[in-house]
Amino acid sequence: MNIEKLIGISANYFVLVTSCITFIIGFRKRKTKPELKYLYWYPFASTVQLVISIIITVIDIDKILGNIIVRTSIYLFLVAEFCLLYNFFIHTIRLPIIKRALSVFSKVYVLLSLLYMISTDMFQEHPRTLYILQGFAILLPAVLYFIDLVHNPDFPELTKESSFWVAIGVIFFFSCTLPLFLLGDFIFSKTGKIVENA
Repeated sequence: MNIEKLIGISANYFVLVTSCITFIIGFRKRKTKPELKYLYWYPFASTVQLVISIIITVIDIDKILGNIIVRTSIYLFLVAEFCLLYNFFIHTIRLPIIKRALSVFSKVYVLLSLLYMISTDMFQEHPRTLYILQGFAILLPAVLYFIDLVHNPDFPELTKESSFWVAIGVIFFFSCTLPLFLLGDFIFSKTGKIVENA
């Protein structure tokens, strides 16, 4: 087994374990605050999408059908991810104008995403463009959360607030992954192997 495949498999299993742990913690905390009510579905959706991808790579299935199943699960996960994170931030942010703007933007974004999925050959193309657009769209409410905190600084111990840690996690994750998707053509060759001089 080559090193690239080993890293990929290890990463998948690491994400699977952490998603399961996060789902369990989120499920237990779902009734503690209104913004956490549905957030546990986010790691669950991630787990389901990853399990589908792992099963498709393990079983002997037609490559085209496998791609259709995996790509469909990715697109469905992206819509679920967006909706669940936006729901969280709409319930977390207290400035009414920002809440309304996020609510309108979320509806428009989901509609445009579905149109994008329908208009492209989603079963043959990797959803990198949608990853990039969604990454920026999800960073927006996380940044607005901190702007809201400046306007309403009534948390005595911010580090004990779950919304603070979710916002930090969203900013960290999407700030780290967006450059990879933006520079994907420069880092990876058309064969999917890492370019030697990158």
